[in-house]
Formats: sequence, C-alpha cells, structure tokens
Amino acid sequence: FKHQGMYFYIRQVRPGTANSRPGSSVGNRTASRCGTASRIRASSAAAYTVGDVTAKLYQASRLNPTIYAEREALIKALFQFLYYHESDVQKAYSLCEAVMEVHKQKRTSGSTRSGAPVDWWWDQQIGRCLLVLRSPRKAETFLVQSLAVFPHPDTFLLLSRLYQRLGEPERALDLIGMAVDRHPFNVTFRIEQGRIYDALSQSDSAMPIYRLITKLNPINVEALAAIALNHFYDGNPEMALMYYRRILALGIHSAELYCNIALCCLYGGQIDLVLPCFQRALLLSKTADQRADIWYNLSFVALSTGDFHLAR
Repeated sequence: FKHQGMYFYIRQVRPGTANSRPGSSVGNRTASRCGTASRIRASSAAAYTVGDVTAKLYQASRLNPTIYAEREALIKALFQFLYYHESDVQKAYSLCEAVMEVHKQKRTSGSTRSGAPVDWWWDQQIGRCLLVLRSPRKAETFLVQSLAVFPHPDTFLLLSRLYQRLGEPERALDLIGMAVDRHPFNVTFRIEQGRIYDALSQSDSAMPIYRLITKLNPINVEALAAIALNHFYDGNPEMALMYYRRILALGIHSAELYCNIALCCLYGGQIDLVLPCFQRALLLSKTADQRADIWYNLSFVALSTGDFHLAR
C-alpha cells in the first residue's frame, strides 16, 4: 500500500518454513554443558593458559603407578617414557614394583594370562633401575632371574656392567663369553669384551677383538681409537696417525681427537702439523678440563722442541 508518497510491502510468512520449522531454529538449541570442551581445556592446556608455552603438558611426578599397573597395552610404553624420556628412574622403578605386585596377585589367584613370559622383561627393567639407583646387589637378583627365563642381549650387558661395578671383572668376562658364544658376530658384545680386557690391562687379548670389530663394522669409532692408542704406546705413531685420520674422515671432530693427532705428528716427526692441530683442539674444547689437558700437552711440545720460553 502507499502512504504519504512511500510504498510499503508486506511479506507474508509461508507455513512450514523459517521459524515454523521444528528443531532448526536457534531457540531450540540446548544449553552448553559443563564437563566437555571447557574441562578438556582445563586439563590439557593449562600451561598455555598461564602464558608459559614451554611448560610440560604432562607431569610425571604426579603419576600414580597403581592406576596403570593393570593396563598391559599402556604400561610398557609408560615405563619407557618415564625412564628414557623423563629420566625419572625412581618413578619408573615404582611403576615396575606396582606391575610386579599385580602379576604376583594374578599368579596367586590362579590366572596364567600374565605368567613367566612377561615377567622376564619386568625383572630386567627393575634390575636396570636398581643399577642406576646404585643398588647392584638387589639388581643382580632380578637380572639373574630375567636371564634364566629369557637370554636377552641387554640382560647380558647389564649384568656385565654390574659385575664390573662390584669389582668382579672376571665374572663379567665369563658372562660376556657366554653371550659371544650365542652371538659371535654381535659387535656390542665384542666391544664389551674388549673393554673388560682393557680394564684388566690385557691389551694383548683386547687387540684381536678390536681388529675383529673393525672387520665386522669398519666405521666403529671405539675400536679404531683403541687400535690407534695401542699403536701409539707401542712406539708406532705413524700407524696410530693413520687410524686417527680414519676417524677424522668419518666426520668425528673433537678436542681429544685433534690433541691425539698433534701428539702423533710430534712423535712422527711432522712438526709443522703439531701447532695447527693443537689450535684446532683449543677451538673445539668445551670444558676447563679439556683446555687444561691441551695446554699441558702444548707445554710438553715446547719442552721437546727446546722452546723454554713457550713452555713458560
């Protein structure tokens, strides 16, 4: 209709559309419920709410081991998270104790679902934790039990290091000998065997093992360094320099390596390379002890060349 020069149009609402449709308007929505999105945010993003984006979303110190002890699908991954990622050995040990208690209760009640095939792994982890917590005698019991059920390679290595810590390298050598008989081409066992011989000052027995390691794994840095060190103290600095240069070619650059190369050059008569190697060693040194060793060797070089002014 027209009113005072202006037109007004009346739009009629058709039935069955717009606001008349049931269940589709805003007014029919239910109210927001507590305990959904807001609660999830409160538990998972609290660290970001206070403004610290680097804070941990999970605090291992608040973990209650008894809650997760029966969750077999989660418990092993949780232990590895606590031990390797968080480095919380005490909490990981508490978790192992809770799991072993659950297994004990199941065996007592007659359940065989969590029997001996699972216990060896937890015995090994308890021994691992006790070894870090400086309780080797208690750790020995669990590691021996684990080894009796299943001869896992890690158990051999843990027991070997335990016996060495107790001052019994002969027992460690016998144990690693058993592991080598089972796995004759395992480089890890061979390296451990060579270390024990070095600890016993039996270099004549250690060198064949290190040479075998270089045949099995030509880029094993520890074996190459051990052979080079043996050549240096046997009066063959040229051979030692050859092995150290091999390590250098593998991409290993450290203050100790350049210091050893400098000493090999000194005793091998390559005087022009001595000071540049020591300079590189000083540049790569990170601690005061490293720098002290390098300066000590530098003073020895000055005395060997007759430069007493430089030595002072």
